[in-house]
Amino acid sequence: MKLKGGALYIAIFISLIVALLLSMIILMSYYHMVEYDSFLIEDRIQQNAKSTLNLCLELEEDQSELKTIDLYDTQNDSVSYKTKWWGCYKMVAIKAFKKNTSLSYIGLIGNSLPKDTCLITTEKNKPISVAGKTLFKGTCLLPKAGTKTAYVDGQNFTGDKVVNGKIIQAGNELPNLNPQWLKKTEELSQAYNPSNDSILDFEYFLQKDSIENSFLNKTLFIHTDGVLLLSNKYISGNIVLHSSRKIIIENNTVITNIVCIAPKIEIKKKVQASLQALATDTIITEEEVILNYPSSLVVYSKKNNQKQPALIIGEKNTISGQVVVINNSSDPMSSGYLKLSKESVVTGIVYCNGYLDFQAKVSGTVLTNSFLLVTPSSVYEGHVLNGEANRMDLSNYFVAGILFEGKRKKSIAKWLN
Repeated sequence: MKLKGGALYIAIFISLIVALLLSMIILMSYYHMVEYDSFLIEDRIQQNAKSTLNLCLELEEDQSELKTIDLYDTQNDSVSYKTKWWGCYKMVAIKAFKKNTSLSYIGLIGNSLPKDTCLITTEKNKPISVAGKTLFKGTCLLPKAGTKTAYVDGQNFTGDKVVNGKIIQAGNELPNLNPQWLKKTEELSQAYNPSNDSILDFEYFLQKDSIENSFLNKTLFIHTDGVLLLSNKYISGNIVLHSSRKIIIENNTVITNIVCIAPKIEIKKKVQASLQALATDTIITEEEVILNYPSSLVVYSKKNNQKQPALIIGEKNTISGQVVVINNSSDPMSSGYLKLSKESVVTGIVYCNGYLDFQAKVSGTVLTNSFLLVTPSSVYEGHVLNGEANRMDLSNYFVAGILFEGKRKKSIAKWLN
């Protein structure tokens, strides 16, 4: 039987087509296996990073340098991590890697707040006098004498009731603060030791308009013995600014996630920033300042301080995080003073172991030893004018700083990458 010559060409053509199709199937199978292996590696790295994060949430001691470990002792799961105090929070940086693939998580760790408590004060054997639109919404720890209405600065009490929630008799002291946080804050207030940080020359800092540093790197430490004026600058990330005298922040400067340490800190009108600020003497914010979550303003006086530590929040401020005054002096004349001026809103925690001048709104929890109302005409001890503490306005998912002693659920307050 004879075949036509064209049949050979047809057979060769069909063979080429079949070979091409088989090659494509083999290539597709190969790339599918490569992608699947890559997916498995990425999934494994992600699980390792999450496991390391859970480990870091339980760590009590700082790990200021990146530490690399084999997570399961199988030589297949390498991770690096570090944790350190960052203001009122703990910073955690995690990097999981395998072959040429890596994943990093960087965030600030904080604590949950009690779900219903809006006010905690101490027993003073006399009632708290309230005037204007004062309201405590949530569980309140009040003196045995409770509250009474008053006429102050031309204003009577105008609400339906002072407390909208459960009332518990207050104790003689405020809840204990976290000893680890206090120890770190004490160290920073005495003299910052940048032994594990990268020191940036101050003159070089003055010449730079923009400075940014990843939290996976060493902390960038910038110090001056004089007044540090922050004007027309962009400063972001793993950076500590330290002045032996004073830090002034102007509203033409962009600040994100940094730490500021000085005896005095002044935040000018209409500044918008997120920062952790620590002063040993005074913090003053002018009008219409916005400090985004999670920010902290902390005045922590030294034990031998003869001056009254003070934190003055100006009018129409919006602050999300915590506002804290801690007085360590044994001198009764130097009690700490915290003023929340009218039309300001603090979302989170307000803590003062001295006197609180409360004329603003707090969506969260207020803790204070005593109230002190200062008006243009007089000073009233144990009085509140137009102050509102409203725990119901704060989400139960809000993550505050690690300020208080005791076991509380820790979680990420903010991701930094």
